[in-house]
Amino acid sequence: MFRNSSTLQLLPIMKQPVETQEAVINNVANLCEAAEALCNFLEELAKQFLLNLPVWDSSPRELINSLCDE
Repeated sequence: MFRNSSTLQLLPIMKQPVETQEAVINNVANLCEAAEALCNFLEELAKQFLLNLPVWDSSPRELINSLCDE
């Protein structure tokens, strides 16, 4: 297939940009995974904050009554 020596000499030159692109793609994929993990963590924090609100300490009836009183 590659019988011409000049073509064989071009292979390393052509290979370098592809390897660089692969490294960039891997770095972007790692950044995406880190961003997703951060988003998941922040979402859990927000959920926990909402679940820890004192409004959940009372019964549903007391909650409705307190909302109607205002």
